Amino acid sequence: MLPADHVVTWDEFKTAFRAHHIPEGLMDRKLNEFLALTQGTRTVMQYAQAFNHLCQYGGYHVDTDAKKRDRFCRGLNTKLKEHLNLVRVDSYNELVNMAITQEDCIMAHKAEKKRKAPVGPSSAQPPTYCLVQNTPAAPSQKAPQQGHWIIRPPQLQQQQHLSVFYHRVLRGVPRGEWL
Repeated sequence: MLPADHVVTWDEFKTAFRAHHIPEGLMDRKLNEFLALTQGTRTVMQYAQAFNHLCQYGGYHVDTDAKKRDRFCRGLNTKLKEHLNLVRVDSYNELVNMAITQEDCIMAHKAEKKRKAPVGPSSAQPPTYCLVQNTPAAPSQKAPQQGHWIIRPPQLQQQQHLSVFYHRVLRGVPRGEWL
């Protein structure tokens, strides 16, 4: 029991309230959840909301603005950490604002790269080229004709094979003589 003239501080009230209404196991679970919190696939805004919600269980891990900034920055994705490590901020709110701005810049950059990306076959596989004779195919001859040899890109190879195929089919060249 406290003396009658004792003024209860906020920290005393909070400690007594939590001890009476919130089980210690739940407090430990929430503290561990806070310490393990990372941005993951969330946006900065979603991460900041989760961080602010769990921050109340952080205790001495976030009892100063500097500790709060450090803990928030640790949970950010590596791309944002890389950008924000170059900048010094004075407050937690300034850090969150800077992270949101950087995330917007990163997303705009990705959208621009995607918009400018070439359309077509996968860029992972380099195109293969084929050496072909640059003379019209003679349907009745089996020996190749004299002519120039050129390198054709893959798109033109298929186009040429189809045109030769249709040329021979329309002229009635028997299949055995195609080669």
